[in-house]
Amino acid sequence: MDDLADEITATFSEDPRFSAAEIGKNNEKIIVHWHGEIDSALRKMVKRHPKVPVIYHQTAHLPGDLRSAADTLMDSVPEVTGVAVNFDGSGIEVSIGQAAGASRLEVVERFIETTVDFPVEVTHEDEALAAADRGFDEYHLGGGLLHDYVAGYSFHSCTAGFAVEKDGVDGMMFAAHCGPESMQWIISDRVNNPGVAQYYGKTILRNTSYDGAIISSTYSYPYVHVGGVRSTTISPISGQAYANPGDRVCYSGAFTGTRCDSIVQNTYRRIALSGQPDLQDVRVFETVSADGNAAAGNGDSGGPVYTIRNDGTRTAVGIISAMPMTATAEACATTATPGGAGRLCSATVYAGAVSSIAIQTGWNVKVR
Repeated sequence: MDDLADEITATFSEDPRFSAAEIGKNNEKIIVHWHGEIDSALRKMVKRHPKVPVIYHQTAHLPGDLRSAADTLMDSVPEVTGVAVNFDGSGIEVSIGQAAGASRLEVVERFIETTVDFPVEVTHEDEALAAADRGFDEYHLGGGLLHDYVAGYSFHSCTAGFAVEKDGVDGMMFAAHCGPESMQWIISDRVNNPGVAQYYGKTILRNTSYDGAIISSTYSYPYVHVGGVRSTTISPISGQAYANPGDRVCYSGAFTGTRCDSIVQNTYRRIALSGQPDLQDVRVFETVSADGNAAAGNGDSGGPVYTIRNDGTRTAVGIISAMPMTATAEACATTATPGGAGRLCSATVYAGAVSSIAIQTGWNVKVR
């Protein structure tokens, strides 16, 4: 299914009639968002995959026109801080920085309303998320650093995975082995403000079959940190899928940073986690770093694993779970955080499948 979606996107991404190849919830079908008569080449492509359910959704507007309008606003209106085209072709989203001032905001809004012939959702927000530091992640994004909190003390750290939601409630998916249910989590800027901490949430659900868990949260956003351990760069998550053998995936651990050179080797592996009595039969997929350098290490557990599709969008596929017993402190030399003091790293990493955790828990990855 992922292969067909990738093929459709790669072939028609520049076609003005094409908006997106959406992977349906629980990967039950592909929804091709298209405007007008379906191209014969697209139909032939779909016929080559008879076992993949595909439906076509007619968009309300020509996607190419929506993209052009969004690009024009972003490039020509200084007050516009962000734009997005709804993947279903229903319209565009425009963010206007509040620093422009109230009177100027009204002028810009009127300009947008009178010059854009499509539905536009305007929000007033600056690019605040871009300043989110993964070491003190107040926005609750994937790849942020978490510290447990027990009776006033913090004993170990993990990494947040993906923003999720269920019945209108926000949460964060990460690893079950990070702690038991009811474990409380905080964020603490131990580099710039060692005495500052904020409550993050608590573990409300664990799935031991795939080493997945859910942290309750009053809010979370569908973005992941990319870059180093103090990076302020983020990217949106636009889908949820299964990893396939040969896929190239990225890891974004709070201690290692982002690594995008791992190849999926095996999608059905069962492992027993050392020192975790209730995690002795965990189903994971296995990846190996193509350059032989470490992809993750201690402290990265729970972090996001994602693929970058041909159109540059990121799709959630896994949660960092474990490493083989051959992991070493020396392997951490190629990461942002040195080995030692209990930190080991490895080029081989095991991850729980996001889609399987979502099915088991009922919490689905939020997308942008």
